[in-house]
Amino acid sequence: MTDPPIRCPKCDQALTQVGQFWICPDHGQVSPQKPFAPLRMFLSYGHDSNEELVRRIKADLEKRGHDVWIDKSKIKFGDDWRRKITDGILDSSRVLSFLSKYSTRDPGVCLDEIAIAIGVKGGNIQTILVETEQEVKPPPSISHIQWLDMHDWKEQRAAGEAAWEQWYQVKLAEIVAVVESDESRRFAGEIRTLEEHLKPISSDSRIFQLLRKGLVGRAWLVEAIEQWRNAADRASRLFWILGAPGVGKSSFAAHLAHYGRDKVIAVQFCEYDKPDHRNAHRIVRTLAFQIATRLPDYRKLLLALPEITELDRKNPAELFDYLLADPLRHTIEGGRERYLIVIDALDEAGGSGRNELVEMLARNAPRLPDWIGIVATSRPESDVIAPLQGLNPFVLDTATESNRADIREYLRRELASPLQDRADADRLVEQVLEKSEGVFLYVERFCDDVQRGHFSLDRPDQFPQGLGGIFFQYFQRQFPDLEKFRKDVRPALRAILAAREPLPMEILQRLFNWQDEELRDFTRPLGSLFPTTTEAGHEVIKPYHKSLADWLADEGKAGAFFVSILEGCRLLVDLGWRQQEQGAATMSGYFLAHLPAHLATLERWEALVSLLCCEDYVKSVEIRLPTRRYSLVLDYQEALRGSPFSLRNRLWDAAPVCSLLALKAIGSLVDRGELGEARVLLQTCADAISSRRLPELTSTWSCLAGRLAIYAGDRQEADSRLAQALTAARDAAYQEGVAKALLGIGVAIRKFGGSHCDAQDALHEALKADFSSFDMDLQARVLLNLAMVHICKGQAREADDCLSNAGSLIERNDNPVLHAWLHKYQGFLRLLRQDCDGAAEQFRSAGETFSRQGHFQEQLRCDELVYCALGPVARLYAQERIERASAARLPRERGLELQKEIRRAVDAVPSLDTVPSESDARRMAAATEHLILIIRDLERRLDPEPLSGLTARRAKR
Repeated sequence: MTDPPIRCPKCDQALTQVGQFWICPDHGQVSPQKPFAPLRMFLSYGHDSNEELVRRIKADLEKRGHDVWIDKSKIKFGDDWRRKITDGILDSSRVLSFLSKYSTRDPGVCLDEIAIAIGVKGGNIQTILVETEQEVKPPPSISHIQWLDMHDWKEQRAAGEAAWEQWYQVKLAEIVAVVESDESRRFAGEIRTLEEHLKPISSDSRIFQLLRKGLVGRAWLVEAIEQWRNAADRASRLFWILGAPGVGKSSFAAHLAHYGRDKVIAVQFCEYDKPDHRNAHRIVRTLAFQIATRLPDYRKLLLALPEITELDRKNPAELFDYLLADPLRHTIEGGRERYLIVIDALDEAGGSGRNELVEMLARNAPRLPDWIGIVATSRPESDVIAPLQGLNPFVLDTATESNRADIREYLRRELASPLQDRADADRLVEQVLEKSEGVFLYVERFCDDVQRGHFSLDRPDQFPQGLGGIFFQYFQRQFPDLEKFRKDVRPALRAILAAREPLPMEILQRLFNWQDEELRDFTRPLGSLFPTTTEAGHEVIKPYHKSLADWLADEGKAGAFFVSILEGCRLLVDLGWRQQEQGAATMSGYFLAHLPAHLATLERWEALVSLLCCEDYVKSVEIRLPTRRYSLVLDYQEALRGSPFSLRNRLWDAAPVCSLLALKAIGSLVDRGELGEARVLLQTCADAISSRRLPELTSTWSCLAGRLAIYAGDRQEADSRLAQALTAARDAAYQEGVAKALLGIGVAIRKFGGSHCDAQDALHEALKADFSSFDMDLQARVLLNLAMVHICKGQAREADDCLSNAGSLIERNDNPVLHAWLHKYQGFLRLLRQDCDGAAEQFRSAGETFSRQGHFQEQLRCDELVYCALGPVARLYAQERIERASAARLPRERGLELQKEIRRAVDAVPSLDTVPSESDARRMAAATEHLILIIRDLERRLDPEPLSGLTARRAKR
């Protein structure tokens, strides 16, 4: 019995098999069954002589049931073609890129399409060579992708219909096998799933902007990175490029990211004016997504993570371990070459005196497997240098001959035409080089000005000096009428520079009552120095580079073009205040967020206090800008510290929600260790709070008084105040007050040596409150203290859970002091687990953060704890020193004396069997520090290089 004939799914006629294909009399080649899930495909090609082949392939793929996108059939007249192309790629699950000389020209639309496919679609791209490899210049971004070779299709086409058809069907079969393969479908599905969970952000627009400038030279920097990448010793995980503004760090990073795709598997460009692009949480998730598109085994591990849907609960450090360090270490190394992660402008990820991304990398980068390296760039700013001080940065020194040679090459290339046939060409290049002070940004703008006819190479005496000179000449040229500049331009620049984030254009327009045409008349002459962009649905304006804003705001440098930020604040305050008078609900988001800070800058205390006493304003902030709650508390803190006594007291007579925030501001001072100021402020408002007889205020005031009593070591006062707070809160069913009082009681029990079980009970009861109704900082505090109770009881797992949950909450609220407490308690947990190095690292991080917040008392305690953590290590190391002293060629009497001295010091350092109290920690730290000083002295005598890094690395304060 023969099998029934296979029929066409379109017309049900019997099919004839030709090789591996089935042919229908009416429909040509068909599949007996359409693909299980038809694919959306994007065809990227150049509009050249290869279009005939592209359209044939498109038609055959559509016969198989696929939805195929090409620009001529999908873009209609009048469409925004760039937007249409981007949407076409985003809506596709597979990209086929046809490589020809025309399609790979630079710049060209096809290169942009390839970049989008790689950056957004996770690299789900297949390339087809339609001209010879010698003619085509495939972009480096796809150098790791093997192409299908159809370069001789025209010759095959000319050989006759039969030969052509046979050749074509074989090639088409290869294309079909790839795009319809289970692997391809699985890849597309897995990438979509990870995209939903990781929510990556893209740096493509920033990279494209930098790439268009081109890169000259820097071969010496590429070589340095390659030597580090291929070194036999892979102990270093981070290659740190340090350089001043304008030396070309970002341009190099973009070049490395784009042209090094064979080794670069993830890229992030930090940008100070884009919150998502400097948020450590978002950056870790983005890096994980990009790596997953390149490493299939790592991708599978990510998809199998049990908490992949709950990433918002984790802080950046936890995410780094969960998404990067742990899964990458579980992939099979198998002799992998070293891959690179590129992170540009670390300094732009900072804010409010700290840089969480840098701190996280400093602590956690060593946990990556050694076949992963990070190349990072930054300016020499303190919040980057401090956490990375243990590393040797590769400094982009503007005075080196290598850098000067690159600038010479750039000048000769960009000024080739005006320098042609000039006998003084070399001398002119050297003059520009000297004026540039080695800054690439200078020569870029200089060459642009020469090409525009603004500078003449015949007048080298007029070449500007340094980047500031470039800015000065730009303003001189653009605004030759100084009076007109002062009258028409400078007022608006004041507002732009004073703005605490990129200034919305609508605010600029309202400030000067401009019509749309007048607004554009203002922005047009500013050119590229003050670009307008769209962010969060609003058009904004900002300086193109921070160096420009710094120059304009410096009277000594900008001279007649100096722009006063204080005057800009006055302009913004006047408009913001008028909006507030019309009702807080109608205020713009910018003024809702930043009007208090502008008032404080101008020391307009009466207006600031009036604003903070406005219940409508406070509620509008809490409803429309919930992430600004902690910043709002700091606004109250400014008012309490800066305003006269008579004004300050108005805060205690305001609506309860306002007075509560003012009390929280005092609590923030306690957090920072400014106990004397907090005590004075709390005492001055005692009568006002008491006279109001509002349980919420009474309870909060009593809690603060109890906290201060705990710091003062007055147990009786602490117990009394906290009991009052708990009674008042419970009588009023004020849940936040109940939780705060119970937190205080738990802390008091722990601090004054009470029962750990009693403290645990109080804190567990505090956790029963409905934390959805008030500030998450409070829940984090309860969890931190509960973790410490578990640590004191030796319960490491329970403490770890508490710290993990607290970290997730702290991450959302951006309270730097709580970050410091989290590090401190993580240090105690590591002590419990006998991880002395890890404990010292956490205590050091806590101390640095406390120091930045001005909490010097806690910084001192953390410094002591660093030595405390090193005690056991120092004891073991000292025993080895004794043996070395015995074997050393020292006079016998001196050798015995040193041995006795070390033994006395060792005996003074107690063992670390339990988590120490503060007094024990202080004694142990002093003994350890004394022991380390003795060891240092002995090492100087015995070793040209210390046996271990104890004194140089671990004991560094």
